[in-house]
Parts: sequence; structure tokens; C-alpha cells
Amino acid sequence: MASWPHPSMLRALTTRIITGASSYMQRINFDKTGKDNYQTPLAQFMAYDLLNAKAPVLKGRALRIVARLSETPIIRRLLLADMMRSVGIKKLRKSTPPDIEGELIEHWKPVVSKPWSEENTGINLNAKRELPLGQIATAYRSGLARPTEVIADALARLRADQETENGVQPMLFLFEERAMKEAIASEERLDAGNPISALDGVPVVIKDEMDTIGWPTCSGTSFIGEIQGPATSDGTTVKRWREAGAIILGKAKMQELGISVFGINPNHGIIRNPIN
Repeated sequence: MASWPHPSMLRALTTRIITGASSYMQRINFDKTGKDNYQTPLAQFMAYDLLNAKAPVLKGRALRIVARLSETPIIRRLLLADMMRSVGIKKLRKSTPPDIEGELIEHWKPVVSKPWSEENTGINLNAKRELPLGQIATAYRSGLARPTEVIADALARLRADQETENGVQPMLFLFEERAMKEAIASEERLDAGNPISALDGVPVVIKDEMDTIGWPTCSGTSFIGEIQGPATSDGTTVKRWREAGAIILGKAKMQELGISVFGINPNHGIIRNPIN
């Protein structure tokens, strides 16, 4: 049985490391002051220097051997040093950041948020904005609230908000017709004493990255929904919501591809802060 690792592989690896170190030393040029080229003027070290990267393909047995070798402390350090040199990390560490000349002028605007008030937000700040799940379920079962009434009211509020210029405008799609049909079915189950779960009849809004049958999933873009077309099945999360009896009111807008957290979307509009 052949020994591992094979001597030829070790020789090849050693040769690669020595060759890399030698070529690296040869590339360091010294100027008249004795400093290396990492200390040269700003225009030189900031110039876009496109180099051809040598990245031979490793596969099969060779890949397995190199992977095993990279797990040993000594070889890992050698490989890491070579990789850092190849991608320019060592050069970046030795570069001198440019000095910024001029006077730093402070911003003239005060860094103070505008006081919250109903006048400047258009929102009743004293209103209760959250209704716990347990209270909704209890209200349904005690007859204090009906799914059809709750869903109709929620849809009306979302619709009015979308049509208001200064509204939050969080929705991309509203599933009004389907939501009301599901509310009627939920109400019938509750009246018969056979709710599916504590979520039966509870309104839910989903993000525009979850597939909902019959509607496109845009992920905040202007093209993904058009390319893929309406979803032919519900995503796992949506499916489980529905199986529990929850009623999905629609899809909420999202940052394009979820790239940030500010709700600024050039395709579907800005989602405003409901408080400030």
C-alpha cells in the first residue's frame, strides 16, 4: 500500500512555495531612498493594476490531498501566506494611506429628530398599535370579534394607507377577494366550534420574497416577477400559515433584493416610517 502523502506531491508543493517566495522577492523594487514601492506616491499605489491571476484547477485526488495538507498547521500557514500575497493583502498592509488636506466643516443642521406628534405624523400616537395573538383568538371565540369584520377592517385600512400621499404605503399587493373568502370560511369553522388552530382567522402580511400561488414574487425588483410570472404554488412559510388557518392579506414591499434596511425602493416606492 502506497504511503500518504506521496513523495512527488510533497516535492511539487515545496517547489510551488519556494518558487512563489522567490518571484515575490523579485517583484519588490527599491527606489533611491531605499524604500520599497509600497511607499510610492498616491497616484501609483492607487492605480488600477489588472494582473492575470494564476489559479490552476484542482479536482479529484489532487484536490483531496491539498485539502488534507491545508489542515496541517505548517502547510496552512504557508498556503495562507501565498494566498494573501496573490490577492494583494500584503501589499495593502504596507501601503500608506493618503493624507487628506483641508478643514473639516461641521454640518450646519442640528442632529436632532423632529418631535413626534399627531400633527407631523398624521398618526394617533396614543392608539394601541398591537393586538396580541391570544387576544385575537379569545375575541373570536367569545364572539367579541368576527374574522370577516377584522379582515375587512384591516384591508380597508391598508387600502386607505396606500391611497394616502403621506401614508406608510407598505403593501405591494392586496389579496382582498381571497382574504375575504378565507375569512368567511374561518368564521364558519369558529361558529361550528372547529377552529384549525389559534391562528384561525388571524390576519397576516408576508414579505415580497415568499411565493404565493397566483401572484408574482418580485423580491423588490422590477424584473424578477415579470420573468418568473405568477407563482404556481405556495412557499413553505405561506403554506404553513394557510394550513393553520391564518389569512394572508397581501405582500409587503421590501428593499430591492433585501440589500438594505431603509425601505427605499425605486421600483415600488418608499415605505415610510409609521411613527416618525
